[in-house]
Amino acid sequence: MTENSEKKLQELRKGVQDAVEKNQDVQTAVRDITLKALGEGELDKERIRSVAEAVMQGAGDAVTRESEQMKESLAEAATGLEQALIQAADAFRLAIEEAAGRVNEFSSTELKRSLNDLDSLEDIFIETLQRMTKSSGEMVRTIAEDMAAHARNSGTSVGEHVGR
Repeated sequence: MTENSEKKLQELRKGVQDAVEKNQDVQTAVRDITLKALGEGELDKERIRSVAEAVMQGAGDAVTRESEQMKESLAEAATGLEQALIQAADAFRLAIEEAAGRVNEFSSTELKRSLNDLDSLEDIFIETLQRMTKSSGEMVRTIAEDMAAHARNSGTSVGEHVGR
């Protein structure tokens, strides 16, 4: 990862932290911040994973005390991330459809990679929640464990949207 992309991820993390700390329409703020970050680079699986992790790290950084409000803010941040991933899935799908229409310009390998990246969005979301359980304070860990378990057991909107 380049120094510039690392700096952008740190800025993303701080932006999400600020949004969660302000506690005003966290879901929308996180979705918008995430979409902006995803739009600044190539939309592939690794980029999406890096952005998702920075988003949830920023949200976790903002949760400094245990309260229902903080739990709610973290859940709203996760929902905002999930909404952004749904929109990213739409962008992936559109790009794949366009590429399929111009099959002479794109290799079969590129199309398969894009389809695999699209299919992995739900996994990225759940893995991001699971990583939070290993790298966060006790309260954030507990909340993230609950969210990850729910996502694994019930599925996610992202998975539903991409047809899993």
